[in-house]
Amino acid sequence: MYGLICNLTSPNKSADKTYAELKTLIAQHLKPKPLAIAERFRFYHRNQRKQETVSQYIAELRKLSEFCEFGEFLNQALRDRLVCGLSSVATQRKLPEEDKLDLKKAMDVAISMELAENEARKLKADVQDVHEPESIHKVTVRNKPCYRCGKTNHIPDKCFYKTSKCHTCHEMGHIQKMCSKKETVEPKKQKKKSKLNFVSENPESDHSEDNSENEHWPIFSLSKEQRGAKEIRIALKRKVKLHPSSAILKTYSDEILEVLGEISVNVEYQTQTKTLPVIVVKGKGPALFGRNWLQSIKLDWQSIHIVMTDDLKKYSVFDNKLGCIKGITATLKVKGDVPPPKFFKPRPVPFALRDKIAAELDRLQQIGILEKVECSDWAAPIVPAMKADGSVRIYGDFSHSKSILGYSRISFSYK
Repeated sequence: MYGLICNLTSPNKSADKTYAELKTLIAQHLKPKPLAIAERFRFYHRNQRKQETVSQYIAELRKLSEFCEFGEFLNQALRDRLVCGLSSVATQRKLPEEDKLDLKKAMDVAISMELAENEARKLKADVQDVHEPESIHKVTVRNKPCYRCGKTNHIPDKCFYKTSKCHTCHEMGHIQKMCSKKETVEPKKQKKKSKLNFVSENPESDHSEDNSENEHWPIFSLSKEQRGAKEIRIALKRKVKLHPSSAILKTYSDEILEVLGEISVNVEYQTQTKTLPVIVVKGKGPALFGRNWLQSIKLDWQSIHIVMTDDLKKYSVFDNKLGCIKGITATLKVKGDVPPPKFFKPRPVPFALRDKIAAELDRLQQIGILEKVECSDWAAPIVPAMKADGSVRIYGDFSHSKSILGYSRISFSYK
C-alpha cells in the first residue's frame, strides 16, 4: 500500500500530502468514478420486475441514478422512468392523464392503484373459495376423440393419419380402426400382428401403441438424441417359419418395404426364453431389435461394449483409448460447382502460447490423431483455445474455406 501511495503521488513526496488527499487518491485509483453515460443506459433500461412492488421499483431507480449526474433533472428522470417502466398497463394509461404530474404524484397514484388491484385480487380469491363446489361434484370434460385415429391429444387437422389410406374402404383421411364402413364389410380373419417399434420424429404420432389393424409404420428413423448412436448386435437363436402378413412398413424416405411375412418365434438369449413376434422384409438391411422385444428380454448391458463392422471385425468403444479402423478408405465427395481447394497461410499465435501449442501438436502426432505432411493443396489456419487446466485445445478455422464439402462454415476440434 505504501508503494502504491508513492506511485500515485509521484513526482511529489507522499509526506507532503495530507491524510484526506491520500484517501482521495487511493479511492480514485481503486474505485474510479463510473461513466455517466453507462449508468444512464442502465437507468433507462430498468423496468419493474415480476413480484416487485412500486415502492421497491422506485428505490432501485434511485440507486441506479446515483452516478447518472442528472442534477436538477433528477426528479423528472425518476418520474419518466417510473411511468415508462411500470408493469401495470392500467397504471401506465392512468398516469399521463393526470394534470401537472410530478414525481410525488406519480408515486402516490401508482402505489394506490397497486394496493387497489391487490385488494381486488384477494376479494376475488375469497369469493371463489366460498362458492367453489367440492371436487366430487365437478364434471371433467374430455377432449373429443379424433375421427381419424381415435386419440384425444390432438385435433383431426393435426392428425398424423390425415393422409393415410383406410384398408377397409380404401379412402384417405382415417385408419381402419375408425372406419365407419367397417361393419358393412365382411371381416377378414387376420392373425395378430406385432410391431417393430421405432422412434418417430413426428411429436404427435405414437407408433408404440396398436392404433389400427393395419398402419404405416415408419422405420429407420431416430430422434435427435439418438442420431449418431452405434448399432448394437446381439446373437440370438431363432427358428422362423413365415406366414402371410398384412403389415405395411415405410422407410424415412417414404418408400414401402416388401414384407415377406411374419411369425411368432422362440427366442433364446443367455438363460431367457421368450416367444416373440417377428416381421420379415425383403432386403439386406440390419435386423432391428424392437422395443417390444426389449420389454420382454432383459439384456446384459454391461457386456455390450463391442461395435461390429460389416466385415465382422470387432472394435471396443469403452476402453478409453484412441481407436483406429484399418483397411477402410474414406473419401470426401464435393459438389460439381464447388470452387477449387484453397491454401491459407498460418496465422501468428501469441508468444506465451507457442510452447504449449507446440507441445499439443507433438502430443497429437504421437498418439496418431495428426500426421505431419510436407505439402498439401488444402490448408486452414489453427485457432488455439485455453482449457480450464491450463493446456491448449487446437481448432481448425474453416470459416473462409467455402469449398470444403460445399459448406459456408465448418469447424473441427482435435481432441
